[in-house]
This record gives sequence, C-alpha cells and structure tokens, in this order.
Amino acid sequence: MSKVLLDIDHGVATITFNSPQNFNALDDAMLADLLVAVREIESRDDVRVVVFRGAGKAFCAGGDIAMFAAAGDKAHDAVNALGPGIQYAVHWMRHTPAIVVAVVKGAVAGGGLGLMLAADVVIASEDATFAVAYARLGTSPDAGASYFLARTLGYRKALELYLMSERLDGTAAKALGLINFTAPAMSLDAEADALIRRLAAGPAVAYGSAKRLFRQAADTGLHQHLDDEIRLFSDNTRHPDFAEGVRAFLEKRSPKFAAAVTLENA
Repeated sequence: MSKVLLDIDHGVATITFNSPQNFNALDDAMLADLLVAVREIESRDDVRVVVFRGAGKAFCAGGDIAMFAAAGDKAHDAVNALGPGIQYAVHWMRHTPAIVVAVVKGAVAGGGLGLMLAADVVIASEDATFAVAYARLGTSPDAGASYFLARTLGYRKALELYLMSERLDGTAAKALGLINFTAPAMSLDAEADALIRRLAAGPAVAYGSAKRLFRQAADTGLHQHLDDEIRLFSDNTRHPDFAEGVRAFLEKRSPKFAAAVTLENA
C-alpha cells in the first residue's frame, strides 16, 4: 500500500499522507512515495492548486522515531538518507507556481511542521496541535522548520518555540501567524473544500507570479524587485485571464478565469 496517495481532479492535485497507524510519520517509504507524487504533478501543466492532507487522526507527526531507535548508532546515516527527499519536497512546494494548501487536523510536529509551513495557505481544525518538538529529542530542526519559523515569527519567538517545546492549538497558531484559517473539526473538510475551489477558480498564472514576488521579497533589493514586478505584471496582461478580469470589472460581474492554463515554473 502506498504511503502517499495522489488524486488529480479539475486542476486540483491532492496529496494525502497515508500512514495513519503511526500518525503519518516520515520514513523512507513515505518520502519515496511523496517524491513520486511530486514528480507526477511536475510532469503536468494543468495543476492550479496542490493540497496536502493527512489520513486518519494526524497531518504528519514528523520523523519516524521508531525508525531512528531501530537505527541505533546508524541514526546519523538514516537522517542523511532522508534529507535529500525532504529538501526536494520543501523546495518544490515553495517554487511551484501552483498554490499549495495544507489542510491540517490532529498532530503536526517536527518535519511535518516544516512541510506544513512550506505551504502557501494553511487551514486547520481548531483542536489541531502544533509542536516544534525537536528539543525533546535532543536535536535541531529540519524540513525548513527553522527557516519558516524565523521568517514568520522573528528570531526570538521562533527560538522560544524550539527551546520551550511549546504545543499550540489551532487558535494560538493562527494568532501567531503560523496558519491562515481555522475551522471547527466537524466542518474543516467543508470549509477547506470551499477554499480550494475558490483558489482553483482564480487566475492561476497571476497567482504564480504573485507567489514568486512575495517569496523573494525578503531577499531581493528594491530596484530588482520593482523590475520583477513590472515585468511579471506586463507578462500577465498577455494571458486571457487579464482581459477577462478587465471585462468583468467594467461589467460589474465576477470574473470567469481560464479553466485550463499552462503554468511556467516560478
């Protein structure tokens, strides 16, 4: 049985971590199956939104602790073997022009937190739990967790979450800015599906351009960033979505953007 399921329907690719018996912990098989799913999406030009979910009661509890225990003094080698797959997935999530949505319920910890933070939009149940968790194991973060936490929260708060191994619920995570939206557990799927449909109906090419601009803003000088903004804006005017957006504005109606688009690598 695959530890990662992939479903692609009407421009929405849903990746489901499928190892509920161990809270979707990351191991060799999970990462191998994840990369198969990622490469399938990469091979297509019609995916507008990528959704990450977890089967069962958790989103992803991070690295498989039982695997590390079994590795014993070879744990160093086990971590290094996992690293490239995790790094590839995180980098792809940030750089694909598709909008990446994480739908979170239950526990999120360790590397699972890094994967969640790599998403562009996160919606979580109010009773979900978020934990940096690495200090409890006597190690430091991976999967981009320290990168995204520091950029989202600043150095002091990010380090505090690591040092204190603090566990947050959905409400607290939203207040900090770690996630975008919360929903009661019973209505999470319905609210997430409505959000996904809204994003999938949007101007996918423009979304990809905006994602690139916001992603690079902290690292690019103002002059270069202004050049990139005007170049991408002008490029977007060549896409039918721009003409439709202008017509819809003038006609005082909701736009109907293209159902199928070719997304270039952002």
